[in-house]
Amino acid sequence: LGYPNVSEYLAGPAYLPWQWMGNMTGFLGNLPDWWYEKQKALSQKINNRFRELGIGIMMPGFFGMVPTDFSKYFPESKPADQGIWCYAFQRQPLLLPDDPMFDHVADLFYQKTKEHFGEIHYFSGDPFHEGGKTDGIDMTGFTKAVAEKMRKHSKNGVWFLQGWQTNPKQEILQGFSQDEVLVGFLSADKLTEEFDGYHGYPWLYMCTPNFGGTRKQDGNIKAFLKEPEKLLKEPEKRLCGIGMTMEAIEMDEPVFDAFSKTAVHSLPMEEDVFLCSCISSRYGYLNENLKKTYRLIFDQIYTITAENTYRGRESILCARPALHADTVSYWSAVPEWYGADILRTITKRLLKEYEQLKDCACYRLDLMDYARQLIAETGRGYLDGFRCGYEEKNREKFEYYVEKFLSLFEIDNRLMGTNPRTRLDVWVKRAEDYSEDEEYRKNFHMNAKNILLLWASKEGASELRDYAYREWNGMMPYYQKRWKLYFEELRKSFGTTPTDLIDWVQLDYEFAAAECTEEPK
Repeated sequence: LGYPNVSEYLAGPAYLPWQWMGNMTGFLGNLPDWWYEKQKALSQKINNRFRELGIGIMMPGFFGMVPTDFSKYFPESKPADQGIWCYAFQRQPLLLPDDPMFDHVADLFYQKTKEHFGEIHYFSGDPFHEGGKTDGIDMTGFTKAVAEKMRKHSKNGVWFLQGWQTNPKQEILQGFSQDEVLVGFLSADKLTEEFDGYHGYPWLYMCTPNFGGTRKQDGNIKAFLKEPEKLLKEPEKRLCGIGMTMEAIEMDEPVFDAFSKTAVHSLPMEEDVFLCSCISSRYGYLNENLKKTYRLIFDQIYTITAENTYRGRESILCARPALHADTVSYWSAVPEWYGADILRTITKRLLKEYEQLKDCACYRLDLMDYARQLIAETGRGYLDGFRCGYEEKNREKFEYYVEKFLSLFEIDNRLMGTNPRTRLDVWVKRAEDYSEDEEYRKNFHMNAKNILLLWASKEGASELRDYAYREWNGMMPYYQKRWKLYFEELRKSFGTTPTDLIDWVQLDYEFAAAECTEEPK
């Protein structure tokens, strides 16, 4: 095409998924050619293995996305502006079918995809994802043109659309024939009785169990074990498969276990059968104490539904400091759910098996996570204590609970240092080590840490901050530092309405940009 530097248009490694969804462009990117070559080689290896196993391959399709300055280089083209995403990022504009560059760019896109990655049958892409502008656009005509290009280059191609929020709109689906599209319902584990499918189009029962990859115990195991089989008995709803769209792995493994087993079983599994199977496969050991423990977990923890989507309680230790802090991320809610008592019971019961299972990695991970969640819930109680002390102008009470609260960070930091999956230094080193030169080590470092704090730029972090916060070893000293600074401010204004004078955005940015030197203790 003659575009000067496509790398300036592409986001950094941590943010590429949102680039593909049309939410942003260029953020923390501008990567060197060697990075793309390494990614291409890895993708080709994965695709080749998939083909050997008979697994279908999905890659991005072309639905009009182009760089924001596209018309500067091709003035005859007038891409449709898609507005701003989350008050922070310029969405990528779309070439519409009547644009003089649409056919040329689409054909070139598919030709290059085939040249580098071979024949592809499934294509993904979500026009107007999370609020893109649709005013004045014939969405059905737009979709028909997208489908026509796909089928021109892949005779039996299928377009995969995310069933998320209000998408895909009916006007979008109408542009496809029923054999050209597949919808992945990302929140099927939270569906309601009113759900009647996607207007006769085939769809997958899918789950997104951990937004942002944060650690908090939640999921809907009971639904996984029963609902897909129930839906299959209603052929008019066109359910045709099961899938997972997790935003991270290495957490809540029983949830993934339940979903995976459901996908390959011809009949719904009884809860007790799955419960015993789950324990045995994770620990290689089963007794009555573990059965009772997991029954409590299934009945009290993994029971998320459409009515309590955000039941997994975020750790208040990681929240931006405030007397009335109740959530960590902007998007979360404050659920009335399990508290410290249930978590204490589960943790004590798991501890009874320590001598038998201390060498089992799955057991240690589960024990760590329930102890971590218990610490987080204990912190909520201490927050109530120092808030009351402040509002009552009772310094002794305030200081007593502040000391209790701050002590939890050190305990949590040591606990999370027992597993490499929950250590900041391991996370950052993996990102840095992917680089072949020092310049881009710093870029990868920033990608790896910024997404855990501000997520976005300093100017646009208001909605996205802490979306992917990590209750990890190496992060806890930083969260403790934030709270200590806040308590110093409260002491200065004790008993009055506190004024928050701390620039949390700048503090988070400095930590993300700083070298990662924290070592687990």
